[in-house]
Amino acid sequence: MKITKEKSEKNRQTLLESAALLFSERGIDGTGVADVCKRAGLTQGALYSHFNSKEDLAAEALAYKIGKSSSKMKKITGGKERALKAYLDSYLSAGHRDDIADGCPMAASSSEIGRRMEALSAVRLPTVFWKW
Repeated sequence: MKITKEKSEKNRQTLLESAALLFSERGIDGTGVADVCKRAGLTQGALYSHFNSKEDLAAEALAYKIGKSSSKMKKITGGKERALKAYLDSYLSAGHRDDIADGCPMAASSSEIGRRMEALSAVRLPTVFWKW
């Protein structure tokens, strides 16, 4: 049975979100493709129809999490430089520290990024990080 383009895109997004969460919680090396698929409720075939390898998935998951962090930062600060203190207060709070899965993707993954393939270490930060 062929799935629609919309369902395929939804499946891809579900895999990406599942990978981002699990890679943050367990690390890239501590998370298998089967773990991602199980959390997403999809097969490994579905995963490999969207991503060429685990490294490709990790690179896109990291970029996705960085984008989410950028959006969160912009929301907290209202996009204003003087609001950086509010963002840093939130970032350094105990709640943020303890929420590993939804925390900073760079803090969660930085020790693994340098040991990974070029695609993962080449993930670009969204421009919002450089507009301060």
